[in-house]
Amino acid sequence: MAIFYPRKQTAIIFIVCLVVIIAAMYFSDTSLVAKKAKQLNDSSPVIAVKTDDTKTIKTLDGKDWKEQFFDVTKNSSAYKAEPQTEVTSIEEPVTVTDQFGRDFFARYMLLKQNNLTEDDESIKAVIDQSMDEIATQVSQPKLYFRKDILVSENSGPVAIKTYANAVGSLFYAKAPRENAALIASQALDANDPAELVSIPPIINSYTALLADLKRLPVPKELADHHIDLINGISAMLFVSDGMNKVFTDPIQSLVALNLYGTAQDALRGSLLQFKIYFADNKISFTPAEYGSFFATIK
Repeated sequence: MAIFYPRKQTAIIFIVCLVVIIAAMYFSDTSLVAKKAKQLNDSSPVIAVKTDDTKTIKTLDGKDWKEQFFDVTKNSSAYKAEPQTEVTSIEEPVTVTDQFGRDFFARYMLLKQNNLTEDDESIKAVIDQSMDEIATQVSQPKLYFRKDILVSENSGPVAIKTYANAVGSLFYAKAPRENAALIASQALDANDPAELVSIPPIINSYTALLADLKRLPVPKELADHHIDLINGISAMLFVSDGMNKVFTDPIQSLVALNLYGTAQDALRGSLLQFKIYFADNKISFTPAEYGSFFATIK
């Protein structure tokens, strides 16, 4: 099984493309932005923003802007809206990017109402708070523990070789041979979502591999190594799924890309643990045995 590491240039291009997508989504069409902002101003709850306490920013009526943002229940003229005869419901966001867009524009409109859109400190506070909140909402790789695997009472060289051959067989049969991050980068470069068609099979491969490894009986002396292995697979599954959302949920994809190197290192490190264990315990495999797979890990 080949383990892929994208070039640094590819990763940088990928990140830049994501930023462009997000920016284009919310800023390129001014009429769309205006419509979105009006919906948010009419129906979204007012959310306070924070900035450095050492700097006091005044609103139009002379109040500390932080105080006014927090005091959203008072009848301040800055927050008075035209009477409405009809309330239009807004569909709940379905992606992390949607939620970030709504939260950011709600806060941005508050800045605009108080003529703070030219204040770098205020804008930074809005961005930081939006990003901090969205970080708690994005999904993360699922973690597995000893209770999630099948630990066998069998131990010794024979049981270990049987296990190693089974794991090697699964990797030869089901491990993906393609790189989801590279595919997503190429799709962004071509601006063609159709090029993501190769990612779902990668997701399916990791899903099947993970399910089989969870069902595989594990000698008790290798239980901890096995947990590390399935968590490495789980991380790669998460990354691949995130890359598949690069056009539909760019922020979630950016989170996945940020974890790509960590996920690769976790998977590779778990396989190296097995290689070292087998060498230390003088357990070897012939080229005809599936356990020889571990010798290919560098």
